[in-house]
Amino acid sequence: MMGRKHKWLSCLLSAGLLLGTLTTGHAAGSQKLKDLTFSSPEQLASPCGYTQTLGGSFGVNEKGEQIFYGVCQGNPAQVIAYNVDTATVEDIKPLQGPDTVGKAAYAADVGPDGRVYIAAHQFFFIYDPATKKVTSYPSPFSEGSVMNRGTFDQEGNYYFGTYPKASLVQFNLEKNALVNLGDNMVRGQYVRAVASYGDKIFMGSMGTPDQAQIVRYDVNTKETKDIPLPEYNGYPGTECTTVYTISHLGGKYMAAKLMYPSAGTYVQCVMDMETETWIDSFTGANHTHLSELDGDVFYYASQKNICSRNILTKETKTYDNIELSGSTTMLTPKIVTLKDQEKYPGKSLIANSQSEGVVVVNFEKGSCEYFSDGFPVQAAGMRTIQAGYNGDIVCSAMQGSAIYVYNMFDNTTRKAPAAQMESILRTDGKYYLGSYGSGGGIYEFDPAKPAEKGVNPALVSTLKAAKVKQDRIFASVDGGDKIYYGSVPYYGYFGGCIAAYDKATKETKIFENIVKDHSIVGLTYKDGKLYGSTTIFGGLGITPQEGTARVFIFDPQTGKVEVEKTLKLKKDLSNQLFAGNISFSPDGRLFVGTNNVLVELDPVDLSVKNEVVIGSQPDMTVADTRWQGFFFEWAPNGLLFTNIGGKVSAVDIDTMDFKVLDGNRSNAISLGMDNNLYILSNGTASVSRITLGGLSPDRIDVIRNNALMLKLGSSKALYFGVEKQIDPANEEVKALEIDGRTLVPVRFLAENYGALVDWNEETQTVTLTIGEKIVSITLGEQKIKVMDEEIAIDVPAQTIQDRTMLPLRAFVENVMGRTVYFDDSNQLIVISNDTLIDGEKDASILTEIGKLL
Repeated sequence: MMGRKHKWLSCLLSAGLLLGTLTTGHAAGSQKLKDLTFSSPEQLASPCGYTQTLGGSFGVNEKGEQIFYGVCQGNPAQVIAYNVDTATVEDIKPLQGPDTVGKAAYAADVGPDGRVYIAAHQFFFIYDPATKKVTSYPSPFSEGSVMNRGTFDQEGNYYFGTYPKASLVQFNLEKNALVNLGDNMVRGQYVRAVASYGDKIFMGSMGTPDQAQIVRYDVNTKETKDIPLPEYNGYPGTECTTVYTISHLGGKYMAAKLMYPSAGTYVQCVMDMETETWIDSFTGANHTHLSELDGDVFYYASQKNICSRNILTKETKTYDNIELSGSTTMLTPKIVTLKDQEKYPGKSLIANSQSEGVVVVNFEKGSCEYFSDGFPVQAAGMRTIQAGYNGDIVCSAMQGSAIYVYNMFDNTTRKAPAAQMESILRTDGKYYLGSYGSGGGIYEFDPAKPAEKGVNPALVSTLKAAKVKQDRIFASVDGGDKIYYGSVPYYGYFGGCIAAYDKATKETKIFENIVKDHSIVGLTYKDGKLYGSTTIFGGLGITPQEGTARVFIFDPQTGKVEVEKTLKLKKDLSNQLFAGNISFSPDGRLFVGTNNVLVELDPVDLSVKNEVVIGSQPDMTVADTRWQGFFFEWAPNGLLFTNIGGKVSAVDIDTMDFKVLDGNRSNAISLGMDNNLYILSNGTASVSRITLGGLSPDRIDVIRNNALMLKLGSSKALYFGVEKQIDPANEEVKALEIDGRTLVPVRFLAENYGALVDWNEETQTVTLTIGEKIVSITLGEQKIKVMDEEIAIDVPAQTIQDRTMLPLRAFVENVMGRTVYFDDSNQLIVISNDTLIDGEKDASILTEIGKLL
């Protein structure tokens, strides 16, 4: 461990990192800023590496083999040709041209000519499997995203819709070019989904609080016609607000996934495109697409099941012998007969499973397999980060299927299955994750327990009961016995919520639209009241009316807003459309962030007291749609670190002076328990550290927050400042001294350092998985096996109180790779990532900590 410390220090000094040469702003009146030292950002890792094929479809090669063509997200994105029959990658090509780079694509469709048409954000590409070449084409729109797959007309021309101008775009084969057929083709900002029949293109809209539309466009006459949406269970089509996807079922049939808010559900509605009449509707289908018809039957995923439905008889069949063992996402599913009939007899269903590659389901065998070997794994962008316990940095991947926990000391990364998280709150030894999707809610993640899908992290609170559907959680705060969080609504809606999650009862109380038509993007808590900040932006797909962000005081006991103020500034006269984060300083002053200005508010009436202009970002417009708050991190000496104004800065709130630490934009920052600053860098793909000095933290807090501590004979422990029971089920499990040797409980220490623990009753062996390291401990043996190496221990592993115990130093130093300090006078065990304790200088502090245990 000491070698690692010396190596780190030498690198630090040789790079000249503590010079603070990036100082800008004005710090003349601030002694705290003069004392502050800081490094240039030191890139640590790009922890979020995964495969994500947002768009993809299936074709057939000259041998009759099924080929999956998918676009793997990255910078650049890569198009992959994967042979499902042979389970091999046939080609991978970067999605880029001379002046264009595609990073993601939801639309990747195999055309009648066998080529793959790829509509990306503002870019368009065609991949030719015959030549294995990617060709880029100039885009007819300067802005715009493509959110779903496209379709082909009878001539082979390709069509797709865009956001936010609701355009219909054609790739014209004769012109070999893209043609914008018109903007505002549907109500709202999205042409979300398309399908075709003959010379008709059907476009579905989303993103308005009013009625959604399906509009038919005639390729020949250029005329459009509004197709009335169907009634569902007594709810008229005029109540439908979203056409989320359209699946072309083949021939004259299509199925549109429609949202009926009053019914509280999505409904798959089947239309005969020839007669333009609705002939069927049903619920229960998962996220996106249905398969094309196989005879009279189409297939889809429902939760973890595979179902089929007969388009004529409307009978639904659930295949009880099949369970989706991994991802339940199935994009562009297809019914096929694979070449290997011994392994896949009869018919199989194949689909794009996004983060798990290609899924193959065989009906006769009832099997379900996922294939992603050889798929590109790239450093993915991150949404947010939180420096946490034990040297961990918790990262949320953009459009990912997991959170990633990077440990700066071990340089290891572990994953926990989860969707994209918009915010991370560190408290009580756990993390509370604000989710995106599924109605919005909070997941609880315990880093001391094994990660398991649906279990850890676990969804503990949700906003699904809200009358207006919610979507994203950007603001959360610990309110003692409750976690409070604020939300942004779903596509096409205004009005966020505040929710109170009771840690003890596990119940959630929802307060809806407390600031009319505003989203809640900042929250802090003091003396039983919530202080919040808002943005005028609602969910995607809806343009706000002109308005101004607000700040408010909310009493969760009465459910009433006590104070509400429009945020108007003197040093930035532009209309403030966004205000967040909001936070109390250690001495009780209240601050909120805007696009370029740090604002101090009177905590009683929320009037503006002080302003300091930090940045010079362009004024926001109603087309910007910002939800993620600016970050506020308070140092022990009262300095505020923030990313207001697109820069990483330190602010002395006493003098209102500031110093810029890094002039590059960072979307998220977090102050670690080691009092260093961690930021998103390299776009959003990497985590970097700015090493800080001169913050003068209290020594007791430094020790408490950077160690795991036990006391001989005590059933309690301090885990990086959080008190824990060593074994919640048995208070007799303690660190003990036997025959002059200190023994510690293996499971408690191992799990709190992120290891997976397994017990084999037959062999009486404990197996630990620590990153890529496997450790075996057998009861009664005086050795520990670490991979292929055996380490002798002077006291054998033994069971006490039905828990495996091992000698302290042998286990912690040799297996866990940590440093141990034993304070004999207080019988205190201090476990840290490096040398932390000075026995003489820290004697009185250790005595105080010992009293806590």
